[in-house]
Amino acid sequence: MVSQLTTSTMYTMAPTVAALYLRLSVDRRGDELGVSRQREDCLDLISRRGWTLGPEFTDNDTSASGKVPRPGFASLLDAIRAGRVKRVVAWNLDRVVRTTRDRLDLVDACQRTGAMVALVRGTDLDPGTPGGRLHLAILQEVAQHELDVRHDRQVRAFRQRAEKGLPWGPNRPFGYERDGVTIRESEAQLVRDAYRAVLAGETMYGIAQRWNDAGIHTTFGKTWSAASVRQMLIRPRYAGLRAHRGEIVAQGTWKGLVDEEMWRAAVRVMKAPGRRRPHPVAGRRYLLSGLAVCGRCGELMTSGLTHHGKRTYRCRRFDLSRDGDSLDAFIERVVVARMSRPDGRELLAPQQEEGPDLAVKAAVLRQRLEIIASEFGSDLTMSPAEYRAMREPILEQLAEVEEQLANRGPSPDLAALDAAPDVETWWGELSLGLRRAVVNRLMQVTVLPAVRGRKGFDPASVRIEWCG
Repeated sequence: MVSQLTTSTMYTMAPTVAALYLRLSVDRRGDELGVSRQREDCLDLISRRGWTLGPEFTDNDTSASGKVPRPGFASLLDAIRAGRVKRVVAWNLDRVVRTTRDRLDLVDACQRTGAMVALVRGTDLDPGTPGGRLHLAILQEVAQHELDVRHDRQVRAFRQRAEKGLPWGPNRPFGYERDGVTIRESEAQLVRDAYRAVLAGETMYGIAQRWNDAGIHTTFGKTWSAASVRQMLIRPRYAGLRAHRGEIVAQGTWKGLVDEEMWRAAVRVMKAPGRRRPHPVAGRRYLLSGLAVCGRCGELMTSGLTHHGKRTYRCRRFDLSRDGDSLDAFIERVVVARMSRPDGRELLAPQQEEGPDLAVKAAVLRQRLEIIASEFGSDLTMSPAEYRAMREPILEQLAEVEEQLANRGPSPDLAALDAAPDVETWWGELSLGLRRAVVNRLMQVTVLPAVRGRKGFDPASVRIEWCG
Protein backbone atom coordinates (compact mmCIF):
# COMPACT_ATOMS: atom_id res chain seq x y z
CA MET A 1 0.00 0.00 0.00
CA VAL A 2 2.87 2.32 0.87
CA SER A 3 4.54 1.42 -2.40
CA GLN A 4 1.39 2.24 -4.37
CA LEU A 5 1.00 5.61 -2.60
CA THR A 6 4.60 6.50 -3.27
CA THR A 7 4.23 5.64 -6.96
CA SER A 8 1.02 7.68 -7.21
CA THR A 9 2.64 10.64 -5.49
CA MET A 10 5.63 10.46 -7.81
CA TYR A 11 3.34 10.30 -10.84
CA THR A 12 1.36 13.39 -9.89
CA MET A 13 4.55 15.31 -9.24
CA ALA A 14 5.98 14.53 -12.71
CA PRO A 15 6.76 17.83 -14.46
CA THR A 16 4.40 19.09 -17.14
CA VAL A 17 6.42 20.01 -20.19
CA ALA A 18 5.06 23.07 -22.02
CA ALA A 19 6.15 24.00 -25.50
CA LEU A 20 6.06 27.57 -26.81
CA TYR A 21 4.66 28.40 -30.22
CA LEU A 22 5.36 31.92 -31.45
CA ARG A 23 4.30 33.43 -34.78
CA LEU A 24 4.23 36.84 -36.41
CA SER A 25 2.64 37.36 -39.83
CA VAL A 26 4.78 40.31 -40.94
CA ASP A 27 8.18 41.34 -39.64
CA ARG A 28 9.24 44.15 -42.00
CA ARG A 29 12.39 45.02 -40.07
CA GLY A 30 13.40 41.43 -39.36
CA ASP A 31 14.20 42.26 -35.73
CA GLU A 32 11.78 39.64 -34.27
CA LEU A 33 10.55 42.11 -31.65
CA GLY A 34 6.99 40.86 -32.14
CA VAL A 35 7.83 37.25 -31.28
CA SER A 36 10.02 38.47 -28.43
CA ARG A 37 7.02 40.14 -26.79
CA GLN A 38 4.98 36.97 -27.28
CA ARG A 39 7.78 34.93 -25.71
CA GLU A 40 7.87 37.12 -22.59
CA ASP A 41 4.12 36.74 -22.00
CA CYS A 42 4.20 32.98 -22.64
CA LEU A 43 7.13 32.45 -20.26
CA ASP A 44 5.26 34.38 -17.60
CA LEU A 45 2.26 32.04 -17.99
CA ILE A 46 4.48 28.93 -17.75
CA SER A 47 6.11 30.29 -14.61
CA ARG A 48 2.79 31.02 -12.91
CA ARG A 49 1.50 27.55 -13.73
CA GLY A 50 4.62 25.85 -12.46
CA TRP A 51 5.23 24.01 -15.74
CA THR A 52 8.58 23.00 -17.14
CA LEU A 53 9.74 24.90 -20.19
CA GLY A 54 10.03 22.63 -23.19
CA PRO A 55 11.01 23.25 -26.81
CA GLU A 56 10.22 26.49 -28.61
CA PHE A 57 8.77 26.62 -32.13
CA THR A 58 8.77 29.87 -34.12
CA ASP A 59 7.40 30.98 -37.47
CA ASN A 60 8.48 34.60 -37.78
CA ASP A 61 7.27 36.72 -40.70
CA THR A 62 4.97 33.88 -41.75
CA SER A 63 1.24 34.00 -42.47
CA ALA A 64 -1.13 31.35 -41.14
CA SER A 65 -3.48 31.66 -44.12
CA GLY A 66 -2.39 28.24 -45.38
CA LYS A 67 -0.75 29.56 -48.55
CA VAL A 68 2.82 29.12 -47.31
CA PRO A 69 4.36 26.28 -45.26
CA ARG A 70 5.02 26.79 -41.55
CA PRO A 71 8.03 24.70 -40.52
CA GLY A 72 7.65 25.67 -36.87
CA PHE A 73 4.02 24.57 -36.72
CA ALA A 74 4.82 21.28 -38.48
CA SER A 75 7.59 20.60 -35.92
CA LEU A 76 5.17 21.42 -33.08
CA LEU A 77 2.69 18.81 -34.34
CA ASP A 78 5.49 16.23 -34.54
CA ALA A 79 6.52 16.98 -30.95
CA ILE A 80 2.92 16.62 -29.71
CA ARG A 81 2.45 13.31 -31.54
CA ALA A 82 5.72 12.03 -30.09
CA GLY A 83 4.52 12.86 -26.56
CA ARG A 84 7.38 15.27 -25.87
CA VAL A 85 5.01 18.06 -24.74
CA LYS A 86 1.76 18.06 -22.74
CA ARG A 87 0.96 21.76 -23.06
CA VAL A 88 1.14 24.12 -26.00
CA VAL A 89 1.45 27.72 -24.84
CA ALA A 90 0.72 30.53 -27.31
CA TRP A 91 -0.17 34.19 -27.05
CA ASN A 92 -3.53 33.75 -28.81
CA LEU A 93 -5.22 31.03 -30.85
CA ASP A 94 -4.90 32.95 -34.12
CA ARG A 95 -1.12 32.75 -33.63
CA VAL A 96 -1.45 28.95 -33.83
CA VAL A 97 -4.29 28.19 -36.26
CA ARG A 98 -6.45 30.20 -38.63
CA THR A 99 -7.58 27.61 -41.14
CA THR A 100 -9.80 24.57 -40.65
CA ARG A 101 -7.12 22.25 -41.94
CA ASP A 102 -4.56 23.41 -39.35
CA ARG A 103 -7.16 23.21 -36.57
CA LEU A 104 -8.01 19.61 -37.43
CA ASP A 105 -4.32 18.70 -37.51
CA LEU A 106 -3.84 20.24 -34.05
CA VAL A 107 -6.92 18.47 -32.64
CA ASP A 108 -5.78 15.13 -34.04
CA ALA A 109 -2.29 15.50 -32.55
CA CYS A 110 -3.61 16.55 -29.11
CA GLN A 111 -6.22 13.77 -28.98
CA ARG A 112 -3.54 11.12 -29.43
CA THR A 113 -1.50 12.16 -26.40
CA GLY A 114 -3.90 14.20 -24.26
CA ALA A 115 -2.05 17.46 -24.83
CA MET A 116 -3.81 20.75 -24.14
CA VAL A 117 -3.53 24.32 -25.43
CA ALA A 118 -3.02 27.25 -23.04
CA LEU A 119 -3.46 30.80 -24.28
CA VAL A 120 -2.09 34.00 -22.75
CA ARG A 121 -4.97 36.00 -24.23
CA GLY A 122 -7.59 33.32 -23.77
CA THR A 123 -8.22 30.17 -21.82
CA ASP A 124 -7.12 26.53 -21.64
CA LEU A 125 -8.50 24.33 -24.40
CA ASP A 126 -8.69 20.54 -24.24
CA PRO A 127 -9.07 19.18 -27.80
CA GLY A 128 -9.75 15.75 -26.27
CA THR A 129 -13.22 16.79 -25.05
CA PRO A 130 -16.32 17.74 -27.10
CA GLY A 131 -16.53 21.12 -25.36
CA GLY A 132 -12.85 21.84 -25.96
CA ARG A 133 -13.16 20.97 -29.64
CA LEU A 134 -16.27 23.17 -30.00
CA HIS A 135 -14.53 26.09 -28.30
CA LEU A 136 -11.48 25.59 -30.50
CA ALA A 137 -13.65 25.44 -33.63
CA ILE A 138 -15.49 28.67 -32.73
CA LEU A 139 -12.28 30.58 -32.07
CA GLN A 140 -10.73 29.27 -35.28
CA GLU A 141 -13.77 30.27 -37.36
CA VAL A 142 -13.62 33.74 -35.85
CA ALA A 143 -9.94 33.95 -36.80
CA GLN A 144 -10.74 32.73 -40.33
CA HIS A 145 -13.49 35.34 -40.62
CA GLU A 146 -11.07 38.09 -39.62
CA LEU A 147 -8.61 36.80 -42.20
CA ASP A 148 -11.28 36.84 -44.94
CA VAL A 149 -12.43 40.35 -44.05
CA ARG A 150 -8.86 41.65 -44.08
CA HIS A 151 -8.26 40.02 -47.46
CA ASP A 152 -11.36 41.69 -48.90
CA ARG A 153 -10.19 45.06 -47.59
CA GLN A 154 -6.76 44.57 -49.11
CA VAL A 155 -8.17 43.57 -52.50
CA ARG A 156 -10.43 46.61 -52.55
CA ALA A 157 -7.56 48.87 -51.46
CA PHE A 158 -5.31 47.48 -54.22
CA ARG A 159 -8.06 48.02 -56.77
CA GLN A 160 -8.68 51.59 -55.61
CA ARG A 161 -4.95 52.34 -55.72
CA ALA A 162 -4.80 50.98 -59.26
CA GLU A 163 -7.81 53.02 -60.38
CA LYS A 164 -6.07 56.16 -59.14
CA GLY A 165 -3.05 55.29 -61.26
CA LEU A 166 -0.71 54.89 -58.30
CA PRO A 167 2.31 52.60 -58.71
CA TRP A 168 2.62 49.44 -56.70
CA GLY A 169 4.97 46.49 -56.61
CA PRO A 170 7.09 44.65 -54.07
CA ASN A 171 10.18 44.87 -56.29
CA ARG A 172 11.98 47.63 -58.16
CA PRO A 173 10.94 47.69 -61.81
CA PHE A 174 13.77 47.69 -64.34
CA GLY A 175 14.20 51.22 -65.67
CA TYR A 176 12.92 52.90 -62.50
CA GLU A 177 14.10 53.56 -58.97
CA ARG A 178 12.56 51.74 -55.98
CA ASP A 179 9.61 54.19 -55.83
CA GLY A 180 8.48 53.04 -59.27
CA VAL A 181 8.24 56.66 -60.46
CA THR A 182 11.76 58.05 -60.73
CA ILE A 183 13.37 56.98 -64.00
CA ARG A 184 16.80 55.34 -63.90
CA GLU A 185 18.04 56.63 -67.23
CA SER A 186 20.82 54.07 -67.76
CA GLU A 187 18.25 51.25 -67.71
CA ALA A 188 15.44 53.27 -69.28
CA GLN A 189 17.40 53.75 -72.49
CA LEU A 190 17.93 49.99 -72.72
CA VAL A 191 14.18 49.46 -72.42
CA ARG A 192 13.45 51.99 -75.16
CA ASP A 193 16.03 50.36 -77.41
CA ALA A 194 14.45 46.97 -76.71
CA TYR A 195 11.01 48.14 -77.89
CA ARG A 196 12.54 49.55 -81.07
CA ALA A 197 14.40 46.28 -81.59
CA VAL A 198 11.20 44.24 -81.22
CA LEU A 199 9.43 46.38 -83.80
CA ALA A 200 12.40 45.98 -86.14
CA GLY A 201 12.19 42.19 -85.87
CA GLU A 202 14.68 41.36 -83.10
CA THR A 203 13.97 38.26 -81.01
CA MET A 204 13.66 38.15 -77.23
CA TYR A 205 16.66 35.84 -77.21
CA GLY A 206 18.72 38.38 -79.14
CA ILE A 207 17.90 41.18 -76.69
CA ALA A 208 18.64 38.96 -73.69
CA GLN A 209 21.94 37.80 -75.16
CA ARG A 210 23.04 41.36 -75.92
CA TRP A 211 22.26 42.53 -72.38
CA ASN A 212 23.97 39.54 -70.80
CA ASP A 213 27.08 40.05 -72.93
CA ALA A 214 27.19 43.67 -71.71
CA GLY A 215 26.97 42.56 -68.07
CA ILE A 216 23.47 43.96 -67.54
CA HIS A 217 21.39 42.10 -64.96
CA THR A 218 17.78 42.08 -63.82
CA THR A 219 16.79 43.95 -60.66
CA PHE A 220 17.23 40.61 -58.85
CA GLY A 221 20.85 40.43 -60.02
CA LYS A 222 20.16 37.54 -62.41
CA THR A 223 20.96 37.09 -66.09
CA TRP A 224 18.29 37.76 -68.69
CA SER A 225 16.39 35.09 -70.60
CA ALA A 226 14.03 35.41 -73.54
CA ALA A 227 11.10 34.82 -71.16
CA SER A 228 12.17 37.49 -68.66
CA VAL A 229 12.68 40.08 -71.42
CA ARG A 230 9.24 39.35 -72.86
CA GLN A 231 7.61 39.42 -69.44
CA MET A 232 9.10 42.85 -68.78
CA LEU A 233 8.34 44.46 -72.14
CA ILE A 234 4.75 43.30 -72.15
CA ARG A 235 3.93 45.19 -68.93
CA PRO A 236 1.68 48.25 -69.42
CA ARG A 237 3.67 50.24 -66.84
CA TYR A 238 6.33 50.98 -69.47
CA ALA A 239 3.72 52.91 -71.45
CA GLY A 240 2.68 54.78 -68.30
CA LEU A 241 -0.47 52.67 -67.87
CA ARG A 242 -1.74 51.19 -64.61
CA ALA A 243 -3.03 47.62 -64.73
CA HIS A 244 -4.83 45.54 -62.15
CA ARG A 245 -5.20 41.78 -62.56
CA GLY A 246 -4.40 41.99 -66.25
CA GLU A 247 -6.79 44.89 -66.97
CA ILE A 248 -5.63 48.42 -67.74
CA VAL A 249 -7.67 50.59 -65.41
CA ALA A 250 -6.00 54.03 -65.40
CA GLN A 251 -3.28 56.31 -66.69
CA GLY A 252 -0.29 55.96 -64.38
CA THR A 253 0.96 58.80 -62.21
CA TRP A 254 4.49 58.11 -63.47
CA LYS A 255 6.02 58.80 -66.88
CA GLY A 256 6.21 55.86 -69.25
CA LEU A 257 9.44 55.00 -71.04
CA VAL A 258 7.74 54.71 -74.44
CA ASP A 259 4.48 56.06 -75.83
CA GLU A 260 1.37 53.92 -75.79
CA GLU A 261 1.27 53.28 -79.53
CA MET A 262 4.83 51.94 -79.59
CA TRP A 263 4.08 49.71 -76.59
CA ARG A 264 0.89 48.32 -78.13
CA ALA A 265 2.60 47.71 -81.46
CA ALA A 266 5.42 45.85 -79.71
CA VAL A 267 2.97 43.80 -77.64
CA ARG A 268 1.12 42.85 -80.79
CA VAL A 269 4.40 41.66 -82.33
CA MET A 270 5.32 39.67 -79.21
CA LYS A 271 1.88 38.02 -79.02
CA ALA A 272 1.64 37.24 -82.73
CA PRO A 273 0.91 33.56 -83.53
CA GLY A 274 4.09 31.63 -84.18
CA ARG A 275 6.27 34.29 -82.57
CA ARG A 276 7.41 32.03 -79.76
CA ARG A 277 9.46 29.02 -80.84
CA PRO A 278 11.08 26.28 -78.74
CA HIS A 279 14.55 27.16 -80.13
CA PRO A 280 14.38 30.67 -81.62
CA VAL A 281 18.04 30.81 -82.68
CA ALA A 282 18.48 27.30 -84.06
CA GLY A 283 19.97 27.65 -87.56
CA ARG A 284 19.81 31.46 -87.36
CA ARG A 285 23.39 32.36 -86.56
CA TYR A 286 24.06 33.94 -89.96
CA LEU A 287 22.59 36.78 -91.95
CA LEU A 288 20.74 34.84 -94.67
CA SER A 289 19.93 31.54 -92.93
CA GLY A 290 16.28 30.85 -93.69
CA LEU A 291 16.02 34.06 -95.77
CA ALA A 292 17.87 33.27 -99.00
CA VAL A 293 15.86 31.25 -101.53
CA CYS A 294 17.13 28.52 -103.86
CA GLY A 295 16.78 29.61 -107.49
CA ARG A 296 16.01 26.04 -108.63
CA CYS A 297 13.30 24.85 -106.22
CA GLY A 298 12.22 28.01 -104.38
CA GLU A 299 12.92 26.53 -100.95
CA LEU A 300 14.74 28.43 -98.19
CA MET A 301 18.46 27.77 -97.96
CA THR A 302 20.27 26.80 -94.78
CA SER A 303 23.82 27.34 -93.57
CA GLY A 304 26.39 24.58 -93.30
CA LEU A 305 30.07 23.72 -93.39
CA THR A 306 32.15 22.01 -96.03
CA HIS A 307 34.65 19.26 -95.25
CA HIS A 308 37.30 21.96 -95.02
CA GLY A 309 35.28 23.98 -92.48
CA LYS A 310 34.16 26.65 -94.94
CA ARG A 311 30.73 28.14 -94.31
CA THR A 312 28.16 27.91 -97.11
CA TYR A 313 24.49 28.46 -97.87
CA ARG A 314 23.04 25.40 -99.53
CA CYS A 315 19.84 23.88 -100.81
CA ARG A 316 18.84 20.55 -99.29
CA ARG A 317 17.19 19.28 -102.49
CA PHE A 318 19.66 20.30 -105.20
CA ASP A 319 23.40 20.59 -105.44
CA LEU A 320 23.31 24.36 -105.14
CA SER A 321 25.50 26.21 -102.64
CA ARG A 322 27.26 29.52 -102.24
CA ASP A 323 30.15 30.74 -100.10
CA GLY A 324 28.48 32.11 -96.95
CA ASP A 325 30.95 34.85 -96.04
CA SER A 326 31.09 36.21 -99.59
CA LEU A 327 27.30 36.22 -100.00
CA ASP A 328 26.76 37.94 -96.62
CA ALA A 329 29.35 40.61 -97.43
CA PHE A 330 27.75 41.27 -100.84
CA ILE A 331 24.24 41.65 -99.41
CA GLU A 332 25.52 43.96 -96.66
CA ARG A 333 27.14 46.22 -99.27
CA VAL A 334 23.89 46.30 -101.23
CA VAL A 335 21.84 47.18 -98.16
CA VAL A 336 24.18 49.99 -97.11
CA ALA A 337 24.27 51.40 -100.65
CA ARG A 338 20.47 51.32 -100.96
CA MET A 339 19.86 52.83 -97.53
CA SER A 340 22.39 55.61 -98.30
CA ARG A 341 20.18 57.01 -101.04
CA PRO A 342 17.96 60.01 -100.22
CA ASP A 343 14.84 57.84 -100.02
CA GLY A 344 16.51 55.09 -97.98
CA ARG A 345 14.89 56.07 -94.71
CA GLU A 346 11.45 55.82 -96.29
CA LEU A 347 12.02 52.13 -96.97
CA LEU A 348 11.85 51.36 -93.23
CA ALA A 349 9.37 54.08 -92.27
CA PRO A 350 5.92 52.82 -91.24
CA GLN A 351 2.82 53.60 -93.25
CA GLN A 352 0.91 56.35 -91.47
CA GLU A 353 -2.79 55.70 -91.00
CA GLU A 354 -5.33 58.45 -91.18
CA GLY A 355 -7.97 58.86 -88.52
CA PRO A 356 -8.46 60.18 -84.99
CA ASP A 357 -5.69 60.14 -82.43
CA LEU A 358 -6.69 56.98 -80.65
CA ALA A 359 -4.06 57.35 -77.93
CA VAL A 360 -5.54 60.72 -76.91
CA LYS A 361 -9.05 59.28 -76.93
CA ALA A 362 -7.94 56.38 -74.73
CA ALA A 363 -6.26 58.82 -72.31
CA VAL A 364 -9.48 60.83 -72.01
CA LEU A 365 -11.51 57.71 -71.24
CA ARG A 366 -9.04 56.62 -68.57
CA GLN A 367 -9.17 60.07 -67.03
CA ARG A 368 -12.93 59.70 -66.70
CA LEU A 369 -12.43 56.37 -64.94
CA GLU A 370 -9.95 58.03 -62.58
CA ILE A 371 -12.49 60.72 -61.69
CA ILE A 372 -15.13 58.11 -60.91
CA ALA A 373 -12.69 56.13 -58.78
CA SER A 374 -11.58 59.24 -56.91
CA GLU A 375 -15.05 60.59 -56.20
CA PHE A 376 -17.08 57.42 -55.73
CA GLY A 377 -14.60 54.59 -55.07
CA SER A 378 -14.75 55.01 -51.30
CA ASP A 379 -18.41 56.08 -51.12
CA LEU A 380 -19.99 53.54 -48.75
CA THR A 381 -23.51 54.74 -49.64
CA MET A 382 -23.10 53.57 -53.24
CA SER A 383 -23.69 49.89 -53.93
CA PRO A 384 -21.16 47.86 -55.98
CA ALA A 385 -23.79 47.50 -58.73
CA GLU A 386 -24.23 51.27 -59.00
CA TYR A 387 -20.46 51.77 -59.07
CA ARG A 388 -20.08 49.22 -61.87
CA ALA A 389 -22.95 50.81 -63.83
CA MET A 390 -21.04 54.11 -63.91
CA ARG A 391 -17.81 52.49 -65.13
CA GLU A 392 -18.96 49.81 -67.59
CA PRO A 393 -19.99 52.10 -70.51
CA ILE A 394 -16.62 53.84 -70.34
CA LEU A 395 -14.79 50.52 -70.09
CA GLU A 396 -16.60 49.28 -73.22
CA GLN A 397 -15.56 52.38 -75.17
CA LEU A 398 -11.99 52.02 -73.90
CA ALA A 399 -11.89 48.37 -74.98
CA GLU A 400 -12.90 49.35 -78.53
CA VAL A 401 -10.23 52.06 -78.72
CA GLU A 402 -7.58 49.71 -77.34
CA GLU A 403 -8.49 47.08 -79.93
CA GLN A 404 -8.06 49.66 -82.71
CA LEU A 405 -4.70 50.66 -81.25
CA ALA A 406 -3.61 47.02 -81.09
CA ASN A 407 -4.58 46.47 -84.73
CA ARG A 408 -2.42 49.33 -85.96
CA GLY A 409 0.71 48.29 -87.73
CA PRO A 410 4.11 48.53 -86.04
CA SER A 411 5.66 51.99 -85.96
CA PRO A 412 9.43 51.41 -85.62
CA ASP A 413 11.54 54.23 -84.25
CA LEU A 414 14.24 55.30 -86.69
CA ALA A 415 16.04 57.47 -84.15
CA ALA A 416 19.12 55.23 -84.24
CA LEU A 417 19.42 55.70 -88.02
CA ASP A 418 18.95 59.46 -87.73
CA ALA A 419 21.54 59.73 -84.95
CA ALA A 420 24.23 57.74 -86.79
CA PRO A 421 26.82 59.74 -88.78
CA ASP A 422 26.27 57.49 -91.80
CA VAL A 423 24.40 54.35 -92.85
CA GLU A 424 27.50 52.18 -92.67
CA THR A 425 28.00 53.07 -89.00
CA TRP A 426 24.32 52.45 -88.28
CA TRP A 427 24.48 49.05 -89.97
CA GLY A 428 27.64 48.09 -88.08
CA GLU A 429 25.97 48.76 -84.72
CA LEU A 430 22.92 46.60 -85.44
CA SER A 431 22.67 43.14 -83.91
CA LEU A 432 22.43 40.11 -86.18
CA GLY A 433 18.71 39.83 -85.45
CA LEU A 434 18.08 43.43 -86.53
CA ARG A 435 20.23 43.04 -89.64
CA ARG A 436 18.21 40.01 -90.64
CA ALA A 437 15.00 41.97 -90.03
CA VAL A 438 16.19 44.81 -92.27
CA VAL A 439 17.15 42.42 -95.06
CA ASN A 440 13.83 40.62 -94.76
CA ARG A 441 11.96 43.93 -95.00
CA LEU A 442 13.95 45.34 -97.91
CA MET A 443 14.49 42.47 -100.30
CA GLN A 444 14.07 38.89 -101.40
CA VAL A 445 17.44 37.20 -102.04
CA THR A 446 17.49 34.34 -104.55
CA VAL A 447 20.63 32.30 -105.18
CA LEU A 448 20.91 31.23 -108.86
CA PRO A 449 22.99 28.39 -110.30
CA ALA A 450 26.55 29.54 -110.91
CA VAL A 451 27.84 30.02 -114.43
CA ARG A 452 30.28 27.25 -115.31
CA GLY A 453 33.89 28.30 -115.69
CA ARG A 454 33.64 31.31 -113.40
CA LYS A 455 35.72 31.09 -110.24
CA GLY A 456 35.08 32.86 -106.98
CA PHE A 457 31.94 34.70 -105.96
CA ASP A 458 29.83 36.02 -108.85
CA PRO A 459 27.31 38.79 -107.97
CA ALA A 460 25.39 37.87 -111.12
CA SER A 461 24.43 34.57 -109.49
CA VAL A 462 22.33 36.44 -106.91
CA ARG A 463 18.96 37.95 -107.77
CA ILE A 464 17.63 40.72 -105.51
CA GLU A 465 13.94 41.65 -105.66
CA TRP A 466 13.09 44.75 -103.70
CA CYS A 467 10.00 44.63 -101.52
CA GLY A 468 7.30 47.25 -102.01
